[in-house]
Amino acid sequence: MMSDHPVILQRNMFYTLRHFMRFGLTKAQAISKVTKEAAEILGFENAGEIKPGFVASLSVWNDDPFFITSHPILVVGEGKVVYQDSSST
Repeated sequence: MMSDHPVILQRNMFYTLRHFMRFGLTKAQAISKVTKEAAEILGFENAGEIKPGFVASLSVWNDDPFFITSHPILVVGEGKVVYQDSSST
C-alpha cells in the first residue's frame, strides 16, 4: 500500500484498509500494514511498533479507529506530543 501515489492518496488509506478487511484481513493486520510492515519495508529498525528502544510515534483514538465517527485524541510523533484534544484531558 502506498500513500504518496497520485492514485491512492493518503486521505483514502482508511477506505483502502476497509477493502482489505472486507477480503479477510483483521483490524490488527490492517493496522500493521500502515505501521509495522511499512517500517520494515522502508528498513526502519526502530519504528512501527510500540516497545522499548523504538521511536514513539502513535495515535490514541476516542473509539475504534475504523469507525467513521472516531477521531484521534492524542498524537505522539517521535516521542513528542504533537496534538492533544483539549476536551479529552
